[in-house]
Amino acid sequence: VASLASSPHQGVRQGQTDGQRKMSEKTLVVIGAGNAGVSLVNELADVPNLKVVVLELKDHFDMTIGNPRAISNEAYASEVLWEWDKVLNGSPEVVQVQQVQEISDGGVRVVLANKQTSQIKADGVVVATGSKYNSSWMKNNEGLNKDEWLAKMTQLRAAIANAKHVMVIGGGVTGVEVAGEIATEFDAKVTVVHKGAWLMNTSESVHRTTMAAIEAVPGTIDVVFNDTVDATETLGEAGPKSYTTAKGRKIEDVSVVLNCVGMSPNTSFLPKEKLDARGLIEVGESLLSPKLSTPACAVWAIGDVTAQGKSRAVVARAMGQALAKSIKSWAQGGAIDKSVYTSSFAPIMASIGRTEGVSSIPFANRFLARALKCADMFQVVSIGVMKIKGMKGFKLSPAALAGPNADAWKVHAQKMGSSVGYWVVAGLVLLCAGGVYIWKQ
Repeated sequence: VASLASSPHQGVRQGQTDGQRKMSEKTLVVIGAGNAGVSLVNELADVPNLKVVVLELKDHFDMTIGNPRAISNEAYASEVLWEWDKVLNGSPEVVQVQQVQEISDGGVRVVLANKQTSQIKADGVVVATGSKYNSSWMKNNEGLNKDEWLAKMTQLRAAIANAKHVMVIGGGVTGVEVAGEIATEFDAKVTVVHKGAWLMNTSESVHRTTMAAIEAVPGTIDVVFNDTVDATETLGEAGPKSYTTAKGRKIEDVSVVLNCVGMSPNTSFLPKEKLDARGLIEVGESLLSPKLSTPACAVWAIGDVTAQGKSRAVVARAMGQALAKSIKSWAQGGAIDKSVYTSSFAPIMASIGRTEGVSSIPFANRFLARALKCADMFQVVSIGVMKIKGMKGFKLSPAALAGPNADAWKVHAQKMGSSVGYWVVAGLVLLCAGGVYIWKQ
């Protein structure tokens, strides 16, 4: 790290011509390696005259889209956490940090994993720090290392296994997926307390379809609408407890409470006056931040830290891949404000247990999510979309695919009618969805 701070011209790649070496190599620091950061870095693997440095809290990559499944399945939880050398193409420099303190003129000041402070030289910076959940279980907000995070998930799994009643606060995509996983794989009753009138917070048709899917899972899920509850996340260390919602409804004998509402961008290290009222970084079609950039250091932002990110993984990935076009030009002496991104199509697709799901495209339906997401929560598809070469050919183990309560939900799937006709319909829906996606783009 000390060498990075002192010289931005190291690391000329093998195979470069003399002409390429004559151009001063630029150092790009990418802060954060989630969906947006990884998608960007993997597009930049073979760009001449560009050194990429990745700053990360964790010692591993986690495809957060699968976290609801990790709650219920131990094998799945461990198999979807991957080392950086497998995830990032082109061998960029990965620096594990405890904290990013600030982006200064020409660099990034950080606190390293060994608690020492360092200034990392940068000609350009990309902020891809994503968002954090109010829940300490839905996302690895603290930057725990792989073994620490798995131990924490094991603790949660054990608490749910011993619970008779679990309360999930929030009926958005995450809350619905968590409820579906728990109801499918554990004996506990699940109550979802939702502030709104529609599950998934999108449309009435998606809500109705979600309710039908919830009623079809093999466990018990109750939903309380248009209400809130004052409750702190707990694993039931003090025993079962009763809660009363704002409208006076009693929810009794709850051992585990999971909070699936509330997200905020990871921008606390940036000056408040350079962010919007929500704490987001303002960018245009170039994804450049005029307020954070200086003559010595261009600053771009992608993913959840921007308003355009929409807190959606599919959008974060599209932003990362779009920005790569501008970075490639910048590395060769081009403009820093090339217009590369307008908006991304962001449909809803949720897995509800192992046999149910909801998609908003091409209309509210249960077929597409069943066919595409239920099996592995988009792990294999994501590897391809994010161009993760080191994980090519990745497959989950039978234990990760089956789950702890495999017999119960397989019987349930047979009762649902898992027939050739179903897959034909799912295929037709997929073709329609592809057409809609292309049209939207």
